[in-house]
Amino acid sequence: MSNNGISRRQFLQWGAMTTGVVVLAACAPSGAPSSAPAAGSEGAAPAAAPTTVQYWFAWGNLDPAMAKIVETEEFKAHMGGATLEYKASADEQSILTAIAAGTPPDGGSNYSYVNFYTRGATIDVKDMAEASTV
Repeated sequence: MSNNGISRRQFLQWGAMTTGVVVLAACAPSGAPSSAPAAGSEGAAPAAAPTTVQYWFAWGNLDPAMAKIVETEEFKAHMGGATLEYKASADEQSILTAIAAGTPPDGGSNYSYVNFYTRGATIDVKDMAEASTV
């Protein structure tokens, strides 16, 4: 008798990998501008990276862990000055609503990724993942 399902460990590994890719995508620089800058703006400073990264997850019991993680020096160094704004117990409907409104979170975890993919609510991050040095 063969077991064609995935183990809990495999599920957690895939979930962690997906979460990492989403967070990397949220931290990636935006693409090149599509038009030339307006006259007189030659001395303008380039747009800064986002200072807040929104990360939503379905589990509500992660708040104590997240509160400790964001305070570690390793996490602060990884974020490079950006802050993490996390939202626990965010259901899939709230994410779909935010996407439809044009204000999706930068990343998320513990959702039905296949459901989001089939609805066209995901982006291709292959190029960003391949270019990453992490």
